[in-house]
Amino acid sequence: MRTLAGGVGRGLSLEDAAALEARFTEAEALESGARLPAQLEALARYRPSVHQPPSGVSVTESRWVDYVAYWERRYEELSGARQWPPDAPPVKPPLKWDGYNAFRGRFQEALAFQGSVARVLRQDAGLARGQRHWLRGLEQPLVMENVGLAHEGRVSLTYVDQFVVDEASLRPGQTPSVHSFSNKKRDFKSMSEDVIDAHLAADAREALTKYGGTVEVRRPGHPLFGRKVNVSRVHLVYDGAEMAPGLKVKLIRKAEDLNVELHFHAPQ
Repeated sequence: MRTLAGGVGRGLSLEDAAALEARFTEAEALESGARLPAQLEALARYRPSVHQPPSGVSVTESRWVDYVAYWERRYEELSGARQWPPDAPPVKPPLKWDGYNAFRGRFQEALAFQGSVARVLRQDAGLARGQRHWLRGLEQPLVMENVGLAHEGRVSLTYVDQFVVDEASLRPGQTPSVHSFSNKKRDFKSMSEDVIDAHLAADAREALTKYGGTVEVRRPGHPLFGRKVNVSRVHLVYDGAEMAPGLKVKLIRKAEDLNVELHFHAPQ
């Protein structure tokens, strides 16, 4: 069965697929691209067919197949035939094809950036303790992606990009040391410093709200599964490609005042 995220999640574990679906739903709800009518009778006139793609799109194009599945599921959600996720933003009509195609491209770029950051974190974890840059102070860091976190008073889970636990801190009588990482692939080249500062403040608030504080770990197989823990440190990771070194230093200092640790990563 195809999900809203479609082919992006092929080959993933059930836990990672659930995280991907939740993230896709959240990101798509915030997308500003043009949408089709919300009224069901009017929307039905735009029902796409796998066998009749737009001009220039092949019938074998997987993204078009995914779009048709996305459209049909959104139609069912609008009609009430399929349940909308609890705590999710109000259900919206499907994006038009061009908007969906562009959105899916950005979504996949963000996932690739997340994967690149995870590889760097695992490499850092493999270094001697005194040589680590990202995971300073951790004795036995375990890096996992897409860990589901439950928060008091919320129904839906939030899924953190990377969740790092110091396994040495899991010994009896010790308080678990856990770090959460939020990855943001943003193009800062055309932004003024004031706009960049605004993004930093918003991203820091979001990371602290979603991945900070006291959380219950809901990832099966995780050494903290089912336990409530306090997140020791929240990290924010930006794409550092083509960003001036001086600006990076300024943003790192500003992030400290916002109670997050900021890193820059340029995927190779």
